[in-house]
Amino acid sequence: MKTRPRIIIYIINLEYISYESALPLLSFIAIINLMLLIPICAVGTRRLHDIGRSGWWQLLWFIPVIGWIFILFFLCKNTSPQNNKWGPPAKVTRLL
Repeated sequence: MKTRPRIIIYIINLEYISYESALPLLSFIAIINLMLLIPICAVGTRRLHDIGRSGWWQLLWFIPVIGWIFILFFLCKNTSPQNNKWGPPAKVTRLL
């Protein structure tokens, strides 16, 4: 008879974890999220500056679905080739 891999048994048993036993893991995840908050905001602001927008546009993350679509569009947009009020473009494109 084949034995099930341990990972499947572990995943099935996750359903029965109590709050007290999951608290250390949740605390660890919360600490990691807080540590990454400032670098993520800094990178987002820099990316928005590359397309000529203010970093305050990141507040769109707080508007469910519609805001997420707009901010995702802004973050995927190509860098503007001309200088803006935050400086020269981050990526220089050359035409051959």
